[in-house]
Amino acid sequence: MHTCTNFVLTCMDFRFQTTIRDYLVANGFVEDFDLVSYAGSSKNLETVITQIVLSNKLHGATNIHIFHHEECGAYGLDKTTISNNEEIAIHKADMQKAKATIENLIINAKVNLYFVSLDKAVTKLD
Repeated sequence: MHTCTNFVLTCMDFRFQTTIRDYLVANGFVEDFDLVSYAGSSKNLETVITQIVLSNKLHGATNIHIFHHEECGAYGLDKTTISNNEEIAIHKADMQKAKATIENLIINAKVNLYFVSLDKAVTKLD
């Protein structure tokens, strides 16, 4: 069995891929992760949950890292009517639902939540 300890879920948005990969490498992940990119990341968890469960089953991944980002088209938020803090709160609420679901499905799962801004700052939310 091939193993890795981490599963990374990101949005497919090209603007954030380098920032997320650089963050992972800088924090010691190097290539020790399965990676799935899907529009909205965990917004529609039912579309990616199978991938997370398979990563755990096939590779032993128990550290789940979920990345959302500013101005996500899958969310369709109107930045002229909401603040940055309100945008982050919407994403965080969805990620916390995903975290609870994942922790109920995978024994010993540790789910980490991150928000990436357009200025390339990565903030750990949990």
